[in-house]
Amino acid sequence: MSMRALQTARSALLAHRAAVEVASHNVANVRTPGYARRRLILSSVGTATGSFGLDTGAGVSADTVQRMSDRLLQTQINVESGHLGSAEVMAEGMFEVETVIAGADGQGLLTPLGALFDAFGEIAADPASQAPRNVALARANSLCDAVANADADLRSVMRRNDEQLVADVQQVNRLTAEIAHLNERIAAAGGPGKALEVEDRRTQAVTQMATLCGAVGVPRDNGSIDVLLGGHPIVEYAHARQLELDDDPAWPSLHTVSFKGQTPPAGLDGKIGGYLTVREDGIAAARAEINEFAAQMADAINDVHAGGFGLDGSTAADFFTYDLASPAGTLRISPAIAGNPDSVAAASCPDQPGNGETAMAIEALRTQAAPGSVDSLLQIHANFMATVGSDVSATDATHDARECVVTALQARCDSMSSVSLDEEALALMEAQQAYAAAQSVVEAALSLVDITLQLGQ
Repeated sequence: MSMRALQTARSALLAHRAAVEVASHNVANVRTPGYARRRLILSSVGTATGSFGLDTGAGVSADTVQRMSDRLLQTQINVESGHLGSAEVMAEGMFEVETVIAGADGQGLLTPLGALFDAFGEIAADPASQAPRNVALARANSLCDAVANADADLRSVMRRNDEQLVADVQQVNRLTAEIAHLNERIAAAGGPGKALEVEDRRTQAVTQMATLCGAVGVPRDNGSIDVLLGGHPIVEYAHARQLELDDDPAWPSLHTVSFKGQTPPAGLDGKIGGYLTVREDGIAAARAEINEFAAQMADAINDVHAGGFGLDGSTAADFFTYDLASPAGTLRISPAIAGNPDSVAAASCPDQPGNGETAMAIEALRTQAAPGSVDSLLQIHANFMATVGSDVSATDATHDARECVVTALQARCDSMSSVSLDEEALALMEAQQAYAAAQSVVEAALSLVDITLQLGQ
């Protein structure tokens, strides 16, 4: 009996020492990113016949160290992280668009366009004077600069968007290679539960991929994880495929993404999907609106100005000129007018220097419906700014909602996987007490052995 008790106590000492080691490892990694709490799995050692033929048991066995995680919950986190990554990029991109469109004063092109209308009103009040014409030309130059700067700033936003797209695609390709390598290491170690630190890192890498492109992981029986994008494997055990960067046909200086010949890939989400979406639906749409507005504004003013007469008798002259391929970037005062303030048309008839009807008609465009629209030029731009503001609010709301979902899921995951110092302190105390109790069993068993030996003498 005493020898069996020694064996039982020995198993207890070893098992509870392992419990102390596991708890110590958890405490050591309380701040380690991606670390999942470990739990020692104990089981009773099978039947053993003791004194008087009784089943007294044979001690305890430390079977394995379990990594505390929930695969289904982690998959949910990855799916939602992809949605959040896309929403984050959309919100940031639309905020940049709004910043450009609104300008420093929050009024966008309304301020310089209103100032130009004011200048023509001043010309109408004093049509024979050259001074208000100089003011009008200066304000027209400011308007052209504001339009060109808005277009240039939006191009810069597109370039930054593309640079980040390229960087994130390259990061995804590094992650696919890393996950494939980690799969090999886990399989070589014997499968699930045999290389816990490697599993931690792989879980992090899969979540990073989900955030970047919306890929999801599918576990295999051998402990490896296949990573799917749109239902197609981008990582299959130890084989990694890559996303491809191609020239965007719509924007030759920028890039788009393809996978297995599909551009863009089905199921593409995350930040990379967000970059492509906000480029087309946000930045490019804003550039198209600015270019359309520049042409519409120039045409409206030109139509009225061409029917008037300058102090020098000139007529049929456009006030603005632009290239149809890029109205916003090329909007300028017509060269003939820019160098000759007297050619600014104010009169509706020739040889009437006191006539300011044409200038008055241009000033009236402030409130009159623009050609092809029921709104004035100022209202058209105000409506555009309001639409951008509404889009910003919508993308912010979507981002906040997605963030709440991920935060809630992560909190559930953390309740299982993260290290609680209070819980580990309790586990350490229990393991220490159990170890001390096992030592007492050893002492009692040795005492029984001594007594038995003495009885045998």
